[in-house]
Amino acid sequence: MLSVAAAAKAGGARQFIMVSSVGASARASNFYLKTKGEAEDAVKALGFDRVDILRPGLLKGARQGPARPVEAALIALTPITDFLTPAVLSSYRSIDALKVAQAIAALVGKAEGGVHIQHNAEMLALARDFS
Repeated sequence: MLSVAAAAKAGGARQFIMVSSVGASARASNFYLKTKGEAEDAVKALGFDRVDILRPGLLKGARQGPARPVEAALIALTPITDFLTPAVLSSYRSIDALKVAQAIAALVGKAEGGVHIQHNAEMLALARDFS
């Protein structure tokens, strides 16, 4: 990810959009979340005019590559877990990968500078605006 961001910056890109994960933090004790947080920090340090970091919950949708049985089981449970997750924790609910892609498309070329973190609610609103 970082090499792609650095190449984009070197090529003159002013905006970078990346998909990370809900809970990402360079200070996290979980290896996955820590790695995602470190990647976010590294991209932010490159000096883009605008960085959009999308932090979805569990991504739903078709995947290529090897089977992920644990992930498939979790996705099968999302109708129940999403329903039981309180609104205050909605960032941890699952989200359709298509909605994330639509949010990315809606963010392309946004003029306002800075670093913008998009959680599920923001991504769903962007996806609605894009459709």
